Formats: sequence, C-alpha cells, structure tokens
Amino acid sequence: MGNIGTHTLRIANKSTPDECNRKEFSQTAFGFVIEFADYIAYRPFYNILYNKGCWPENDMRTYLSTEILSKFPSDLKNGIIDTYTVSGHGPNEGKSNFISEDKIYLFGAHEVLKNGESKIISNNDTIYNLTRQLDYYFLNNVITDLPSLSAIVKLPYHTWWLRTSSNNLNCYYIGILDGRPWTDVNANMNFGVLPAFRIRIG
Repeated sequence: MGNIGTHTLRIANKSTPDECNRKEFSQTAFGFVIEFADYIAYRPFYNILYNKGCWPENDMRTYLSTEILSKFPSDLKNGIIDTYTVSGHGPNEGKSNFISEDKIYLFGAHEVLKNGESKIISNNDTIYNLTRQLDYYFLNNVITDLPSLSAIVKLPYHTWWLRTSSNNLNCYYIGILDGRPWTDVNANMNFGVLPAFRIRIG
C-alpha cells in the first residue's frame, strides 16, 4: 500500500443472523467483513479537541475514505461494497445516532466488545442494540471484563480507535488502551487505526 507498507488482513465476520434484517440495523457487522490485523497508521481523530458531528464529520473518516482507500489494489477496491453505518455517542449528548454510508470504516464499540460484568460498554454506546459483535470477537469471547485484549486481539498493537463517540464530552471517543477493555480518549490523541470494509461475495 505504497508509503504505508504491507499489511495483513483477516476475516472478521461471515454470518448474517436474522437481527441484521432490521431496517435501522448497522450493516458494519454482518456479511463478509474484512479488517486489518495490524494498524495502518497512528493518528488522532481530529487535530484539535473536537468531535462535533462524530463519525460522519470527522478527519478520521475523510482520511480513510480518500487517502487510505486510494492505496488499495484496484481488484480489491472494486469488490468493496457500500455499507450503511450507524454510529453511536455517549448517553448524555441529547443527539440522534449518526448515519453514514462508507466503503471503509472503524468498528463500533459493541462490534468488538460484549458486555461483561464490569465497565459496561452499553452504557456509553447508543447503538449497542443496533449492531452486533463480529464473529471473530464473539468466538474469542472478547468481553468488557477481559483483563487484557493483547493475547487475543490485534497482536502486537492493542492501542486503537473505535468509531463511537463517548460519554457527554465533545472531545472523546472510545478506544482500546494497553490491555484495558476500553477507555475514553481525547480526539486529538494518537491511537492505532485499524479499518474494516465489506466485500461482495459471488
């Protein structure tokens, strides 16, 4: 991929359970989903402490859909399908969920993490019930209680962004940080970028 090097992909999902047929359900976690198994960059969501508009209107989404997608081999890029993306926010922002259409995106909080008994992710993700945990993370039992994700997820890079805006603070997103299940991260901090996309099969 040019100046960002060579990267490994993996299949994050193959299944499409019945819940995915709901009209308002995000398409980001069903069908044939491919993700980067290592990070392609280490950068902020925004260059300033700001995230108004959340996923549809941030620097990260623009960076992925222009600079990164342009580096894909043409045969792979031609197989990528448009994805109806629903993105959440913290519970006290008083906003509707955010809707976009993406060819390449970051995972939402619940698409990686399932609620355990501590540090409940659904309290900070308004689309918890509008998406699902991807097959890869479900089969590896990735839950919010897990003392460390590093043995299961994203070796050796386990400090990385999710697309979910967090809590009632305008400058925070949810990220995975040094083996903790998740944390609130300033939008202008450098974290790993591990995008995903869906491809047409058949």
